[in-house]
Amino acid sequence: MTKPTSLYHNELLGAVSIASVLKHNDLSNAQVLFVLPLLFHNETLNYFLNHNPRNIKSFASNNSKIIANFDNRLYSLLPITINSILIAKKLGLINIEKDRLSFKDLDFEADLGNRAKKIMLASKKIATILKTETSDLFFHLKVKL
Repeated sequence: MTKPTSLYHNELLGAVSIASVLKHNDLSNAQVLFVLPLLFHNETLNYFLNHNPRNIKSFASNNSKIIANFDNRLYSLLPITINSILIAKKLGLINIEKDRLSFKDLDFEADLGNRAKKIMLASKKIATILKTETSDLFFHLKVKL
C-alpha cells in the first residue's frame, strides 16, 4: 500500500481524522458523523487543543458561539464524512462491523502537515466527548433531524 506524502484533500484528511478519533474509542455509525464537524472547524479545533471538556453537555453549554452553526456544519460535511469513512476503510485504517466503527491502523511515515497534527492532538478529547448517547449528541449540539 502506498502511503500519502501530504494531505490536501478533505476526504483524506477526514479519513485520518476519523481514524485518529477511533484510535481512542470505537464509535457508532451515528456518532462518527460528529467527528469532522468538530475537527474541521478552526474555532472548535483550537478549543479542544487548549481545553479539556468533561463531556458533550459541558462543552455545549460553555461554547454556544462554537455550536451555533453545528447543525449546518454536520449536514454540509456529511458527504465528505461518508467518503472519508470509505477511504479510511479502503486504506485499512478502520474496521466497520454492523453499526460500529473501530480503529485498525494509522501508521503514516510521511509528514501529514500542521493541520493533521493538530487534529491528531485533539482527537483523544473528541473521542472522550463522543462517549455519550447519540441522542445526547444531537440534543446538546442542536442538530435537527
